[in-house]
Amino acid sequence: MQINKDNFSRLFVLAKIQKTNLRSFSNMLLKYGGLTLGEEDGVPSLAALFNEITGLYLQEDKSYGVYDDAYWCGTAYFYLFEKTGKPLSYILLKMPLDRLMKMYGVYHEMDYSSVLARFNEIEKEKTILRILCEREKISVPQLSRRLSISVGVLKKYNAADEYLYAASFQKIYRIQKFFEVPFSLFAEKEAIGNRA
Repeated sequence: MQINKDNFSRLFVLAKIQKTNLRSFSNMLLKYGGLTLGEEDGVPSLAALFNEITGLYLQEDKSYGVYDDAYWCGTAYFYLFEKTGKPLSYILLKMPLDRLMKMYGVYHEMDYSSVLARFNEIEKEKTILRILCEREKISVPQLSRRLSISVGVLKKYNAADEYLYAASFQKIYRIQKFFEVPFSLFAEKEAIGNRA
């Protein structure tokens, strides 16, 4: 399902209106595999999409005409997606909604290129595997035992995302299944067919 910038941004407004925990909403979006960003919009009902992503039941879409910090976050994510070519799952993992929301006070009056510069700094702070392990509160040796992947290999993946991108399908599959994240997270760039 392809969603345009305005509707994507309004998803964040709906999350705020519904008082959804921001970190949880980032995780729900990260795990939701049926969403691609682009110019066209194949979303029949934004409320229905929100319900599908969150598992909540929203009767009415009250996001129209709301341009607040949540809307700004959605627009910023869309901008990052377009400029970096990184999968949305990667952007959400590296900069969850609660973290981006805290940037609003300083960055909302600046050009989005300032957000991109900050994202470029943030993405170097921790690798994909390190973030996933921290979220699940699991160490590399524990993960090694659970996945039957050597500690040495996992330490390499934990050191730099480039090693993870070059991993075999079998290893990626085990990591993806364990953390319940989409395969797109392990792609260095968004697939051309999913880009606007």
